[in-house]
Amino acid sequence: MLDAMDRRIISELCHHSKGSYRKLAKKIGIHTSTLISRITRLEKLGIIKGYTAKIDYEKVGYSFLAIVELLIPKKLIEIQNKLKSLSGVFGVYDVTGEADSLLFIACENTREFNSIIKKIHEIPGVERTNTHVILNIIKDWSDFTPV
Repeated sequence: MLDAMDRRIISELCHHSKGSYRKLAKKIGIHTSTLISRITRLEKLGIIKGYTAKIDYEKVGYSFLAIVELLIPKKLIEIQNKLKSLSGVFGVYDVTGEADSLLFIACENTREFNSIIKKIHEIPGVERTNTHVILNIIKDWSDFTPV
């Protein structure tokens, strides 16, 4: 489904999605109209789902980051849908292992985190949580290029 040119386009977009099509086409070595038609096709196929900015969480006020493991023995999907709507929850992942779900949480401080954790524990079916405070981000998802 993807050829080498598609993979190159995706790789470049992961690093420079704000750049002009003209500059990107020149860097890759194809005509601008070819680039646009390939990007449009990748979008229609759902391979490119959108474009985003890399944000420095601390500079926008999120100085407390955590990963929270949850044990949810029953009604997992229903509970995950409730969790994803909580303020401060930026990711909900269905995982294997000892935990049933992982949450990525970003908030201003420990007081706000405490409030979020209490809201999580109020949801019927959440049996246990285990919190990992993120001290430093060495590499995150925004640095990942899938091709």
